Amino acid sequence: MDTYAIFKDYRLLFDAFGRAFAEHYYRTFESNPQALGGLYLDYSMLTFEGEKIQGAAAIVSKLTSHPFQQCANAISTVDCQPSGFSGGVLVVVNGFLLLGVVSISMVPSPFMFD
Repeated sequence: MDTYAIFKDYRLLFDAFGRAFAEHYYRTFESNPQALGGLYLDYSMLTFEGEKIQGAAAIVSKLTSHPFQQCANAISTVDCQPSGFSGGVLVVVNGFLLLGVVSISMVPSPFMFD
């Protein structure tokens, strides 16, 4: 099987794609949360404590509105599975957000991208 055939079938690589996405997302969240806007589309939605936020700009605004100067994360697990026929991947992340001196448990945080 040639290299093109391997990359053409995403199902062989969904776990690597999902883990790379989760690591990139949380490293960007720590270092430059404004840059997260490039990972969202106008129809993307974030639900935060029951509030539904739609669109890249609104999501980034919400993610950067916390009053803490320092933000770090500790990822415990990343679980991935293929999603649908369009090449999407469902990514569920567990771990902790460290905001200032407060540690907040991250409940499973599913991401879906395609």
